[in-house]
Amino acid sequence: MNNLWIALSVGLAATSFALHQGAERRELGRATSQLKEALAGTELDIVRLRNAIAANQAENANAGAELARAEQLLAKVRRDTAIPQQPLPDIVADGVWPNEKPYFHLAKRHLATMGYRLFDAGNNLSPTAATLFGMTEAEKSAVEAAARDYAAAINRALNDHAVRLPTPPESDTDEHRQVTYLIKKLGEDAMPLQVDFHHSLEAALGTERADLLFAKAESWLYRKTGDGSSSYDLSEYRVKLEASRSADGTASHMLWLGRVDSGPSFFSGMGVSYPPEGWSELATYIGLFGDRPLLEDRPPLVAPVSKP
Repeated sequence: MNNLWIALSVGLAATSFALHQGAERRELGRATSQLKEALAGTELDIVRLRNAIAANQAENANAGAELARAEQLLAKVRRDTAIPQQPLPDIVADGVWPNEKPYFHLAKRHLATMGYRLFDAGNNLSPTAATLFGMTEAEKSAVEAAARDYAAAINRALNDHAVRLPTPPESDTDEHRQVTYLIKKLGEDAMPLQVDFHHSLEAALGTERADLLFAKAESWLYRKTGDGSSSYDLSEYRVKLEASRSADGTASHMLWLGRVDSGPSFFSGMGVSYPPEGWSELATYIGLFGDRPLLEDRPPLVAPVSKP
């Protein structure tokens, strides 16, 4: 009996072991199958990645070739369009006036003292001034705008300082006109306006050229303020515009400057024309007398022909 029980227990144990081993083999088979599928997918991804790398390498190679061709073309264009380099001017080697050269040497400081016109009566820069200061068109326009602003401000100040004097009846006829003003020089009142003008020059040209141009403009600045007669040391003076028409119908104008205490006499007179041209003194007082002449030219009078 005992032997039968032992035999039965051994048989059951063997059967259980066999069943367990079968389950493990089936689980191992499933795991192996999944691993093989995953490995196959990974191998496919590796193949795809290798193909992509190869394609990128080919594209990079093509791009590199295109870049090399473009650089070669650019180098050729630069060679074909290159401007021959000229040696810089050398005053030691050339001398002040180098023969057979398109330039000569001039110290910048002379720009403030040389004899050339800076502005005309319309406050436009002369071509000579613009060339000597090496101005671009934009710089020239900015300087001229600054000059016009300064002149307008000075004219307003002169108007504020001027008093119109009575005109004698005999000087107000069809053939003779005159207008006289008493003017107090602006003096220090003009300094803020001149400072503003210098700042505008600096903005347009930079400090170095602005300083030189401002120094050159000294006489122009004082003429604009009515201080052109500063050598007479007057704090007040008279300015008179007088017009006369001759028998042939031509009108002429004279501008006179005179002392306040000198009676009817004036210490200087100059012929002027309309519109003011060049360095005309009339441009200084245009804000007072206006831009129209006191008398216009007219055709000469023709005597009537008597009938027989």
